[in-house]
Amino acid sequence: MEVILCLIVTSIAVWLLRKPIAKAPWAFYIAAAALSLAFGTGLVSNLSYQAAMLLTPVMRRCELAFALLAVVMFTGILPKDSKLRLQLVPIRGYLAIIAAILASCHIFLYGRAYLAKVGVAFGGLNTATYAALAFAVALAVLLAVLSVTSVRMVRHRMSPQSWRTLQKASYVFFPLIGVHALLMIGPAALAGGPSAGNALAYLVVIVAYIAARLARAAADRRGVCDDAR
Repeated sequence: MEVILCLIVTSIAVWLLRKPIAKAPWAFYIAAAALSLAFGTGLVSNLSYQAAMLLTPVMRRCELAFALLAVVMFTGILPKDSKLRLQLVPIRGYLAIIAAILASCHIFLYGRAYLAKVGVAFGGLNTATYAALAFAVALAVLLAVLSVTSVRMVRHRMSPQSWRTLQKASYVFFPLIGVHALLMIGPAALAGGPSAGNALAYLVVIVAYIAARLARAAADRRGVCDDAR
């Protein structure tokens, strides 16, 4: 269950690196871009087979980016006075941008492969394939929009209400990423291969987030009602 392992390791790494990320986010942006470029162009594979095998799940399958976004989203539903939330909220935007940069490798590699299939079999692919492609494109566009508006300079140029409204799209966006992953690995998981564990991990994360988000929304509504009394 490499997805669970990636989630655990990423969460620990974020906690340990929270202060360096807050002080120098651009260093992490550059590192993420360099890693994406090296893996996307095949440089990693040419230099080290072992490194390529290690990075394939976390980069090509976008597991590292998903893990970072999971930290971002679950941080947002922690109690407002939680020590963990107070420590991580200042770097949520930075983590989202890092995740988007890492996801660009996944988008490039799979986008190129599927566009090639469309070019070769134009009009011959089934409806499900085209629907999956449209779904992936929509997710990529939404990821770009949410990432750009996470940049502090862009955020400051937007009205607080507009920014909050747009960022609420992430409440739907994150579960949809999990759905996308399940659609991609679902057939292999149903066949009983190694993907079954990863599919279960994605499902658990999605359900846990939706349940926690709904519980947080209910708690916020109760708080507003209590304040109004």
